Amino acid sequence: MRFKDMTVLITGAGSGIGEKTAVLVANEGAKVARANLANNDDDNRRPQRRCGSI
Repeated sequence: MRFKDMTVLITGAGSGIGEKTAVLVANEGAKVARANLANNDDDNRRPQRRCGSI
């Protein structure tokens, strides 16, 4: 795992490139801290549902 024992901060992780990046690095072993300014809580939780380790 390329990101094992690393913590990564991803902004804009609620959708689009930020969401896909958050899922990708989490699947590579990183602990992911994510930020998003979406008004919809569902948008903020979507990456977490796609990858339980976020």
